[in-house]
Amino acid sequence: MRRTGHRDRDKKSQIALEFIIVYSFVLVIFLVIFALIAAQRASTLSSQQFSSLELITQNIATNIDHALAAGPGYSAMIPIVGSISALPYNLYLSSTGVVLANMTIGKQVISAEAYSSARSISVNSTFSSYTANGISVYTIPVYTGTLRIANSGGTVYIDQVPVGVASLPGSMTLTSSASSTAANFNGASSYITTGYPVTTDNGIWTLEAWIDPANLNQLGIAVENGWDNNVVGNGYGFGISNGGLSAGSQLFGLFSGVTSIATGYTFSRANTWYDVVMVRNQSGITSFYVDGVRAPDTSSATPTTSNDFYIGSDTGIRYFNGSIANVQLYNTALSSNGIRTLYQRGMGSAPIDMQNIVGWWPLSGNTKDYGGQGNTGVPYNVSYAPVSQLRLNVKTHNGANASGSPLSAVASIGNMSKDYAGAYLLTDSKGNSSAFITSNSAYGISNVTINGFNGNLSTVGNLVAWFPLNLGYGNITYSPINNQTATFVNPEWSSILGNATNILAGGFNGANSIVNTTFSVPVAASGITISAWVNNNGKGTYWQNIAEVSGEPYTHETLDIGVTGSSGNAVIRWSNYANTFQNQYGGGTIAPNTWYLVTGVWSGFNNTLSVYVDGKLVATGAGNDTGLTSLREINIGGVYPGMDPFNGSIADVQVYNSSLSPAQIQSLYREGIAGTPMGS
Repeated sequence: MRRTGHRDRDKKSQIALEFIIVYSFVLVIFLVIFALIAAQRASTLSSQQFSSLELITQNIATNIDHALAAGPGYSAMIPIVGSISALPYNLYLSSTGVVLANMTIGKQVISAEAYSSARSISVNSTFSSYTANGISVYTIPVYTGTLRIANSGGTVYIDQVPVGVASLPGSMTLTSSASSTAANFNGASSYITTGYPVTTDNGIWTLEAWIDPANLNQLGIAVENGWDNNVVGNGYGFGISNGGLSAGSQLFGLFSGVTSIATGYTFSRANTWYDVVMVRNQSGITSFYVDGVRAPDTSSATPTTSNDFYIGSDTGIRYFNGSIANVQLYNTALSSNGIRTLYQRGMGSAPIDMQNIVGWWPLSGNTKDYGGQGNTGVPYNVSYAPVSQLRLNVKTHNGANASGSPLSAVASIGNMSKDYAGAYLLTDSKGNSSAFITSNSAYGISNVTINGFNGNLSTVGNLVAWFPLNLGYGNITYSPINNQTATFVNPEWSSILGNATNILAGGFNGANSIVNTTFSVPVAASGITISAWVNNNGKGTYWQNIAEVSGEPYTHETLDIGVTGSSGNAVIRWSNYANTFQNQYGGGTIAPNTWYLVTGVWSGFNNTLSVYVDGKLVATGAGNDTGLTSLREINIGGVYPGMDPFNGSIADVQVYNSSLSPAQIQSLYREGIAGTPMGS
């Protein structure tokens, strides 16, 4: 019996040892997976921050170049933009025209620089500076104001000038979006040919293609209904050159065997998509359009009859370096309005005149002719990549179109190739802009985030937490402010259906889901603001906590916003856990299965509590001045697991150490569910 007991003990010990080994192995795997997720998130954030710093430096350098080109008498003011996540950054300007910006994420330093053409800049001496080797470097405060850039007597002067917020960007609306695919041409051996002419009509026609040149010093044919071996040729086409048959950055036309055509249009940036149209009308005049606008110069020459068709090259010469998409050929002359419509419909647009289309090659992963004529091309050394196009309209705080507003487009998830990590763009006079992102992932539109920058509305000093809740996986959620992380207990990630950017939100199960984090920030005398987008599914209990901030660990003062019942009021409360004091005000209706922006404000100036729904005030009343001195804890979706749980989805939670104004709260609402924080 003793032997049997001994063997039993040995067997139990063996089982315990095996359990410890297996448990340790599983724990190691979990830690490795968690580390990979954290590393991916950090890498994505770093890529986004680098793109925003590039935007900041390029914007200033570009405006300095504008001042140089315009000559004496030029004067303009530009906003000092914020970084993508409102993290503080450093901005420097040298007397030799170099713009530098850097910031720190964790232990990683992110930096970007841009070079203007200026070699003599006078910077307002109130900026702190240091001088070495005859070059002065100035530190530019980024938390307020704008830069005035002027040219006087050939010297560029820089001064910082505070401006009102009315003319700065206040909202951004996604007006359209599309996912497409483009063909990539290496500039050396890539091309597509049908081997025969698509049409032999050389009289009246329209040729269109979206092109993205990889560099602006090339001699490359984008598309030609014809052929050319540099000795003889026929047909017509367009590409990039110096206006003739040498490398350059201008749009040019080619009547092979007849003449080259200088259009008077110069491409301003590489790695940028342009909609190019070449049209010959009934009067025999050939015109060119870029992004719906006619180029200055035309031609009255007559092309010869075509006997071949090429995309990305002539016959073994003039290889195009870049990407091409949506090639269309018509046997009619489209009107200027029709050409403008083509551009406005975007890179993935179908032909606008199907009766007169003779060839349509979207190049969406193949060379098939979708125009119904069977003119499928044969590709040589051509690759493909997904492209996302988003069109946006930006408004100022007073509702006018924001002209010249800087934007950037960056990847939000997935992998991005180095050359296409982000895009810098400006709005036109009507506040419109298009963003293109080429990715080596398959996410398409969901891979793109557009960031608008509202100048001196800086978030430095008052934004203490920002949880977009858009990661879509795991139980750790991230706030870019001060590199905060929070634990998401029992998460149920959800997609915001119908949104063009496929935004994700945090799902809360109405039982034990909650986001929690701790930190320590002194409370500003001006107050506190909590804002969040919510979608109540109509299954909640009497009180559903949206988000709350708590104070000292012993007094537990709490400011929170929530919803009463399954379809009740939006409420702001200030109380302590013992409920020995409580102030509560509510209004509006949070109907089920509908997204609302709920914002709660405690104003330290007049000690009032206010709650807003979709930017509109619905209730206000007296606060309770309890002497709260710091913010120590944030809870989202509940007080703790199982207490006052929210049942539905929450996104874009923002906490400010100040009382936002009604105008700023309206701007938060106009920013939308994927909006970035406002500021002081």
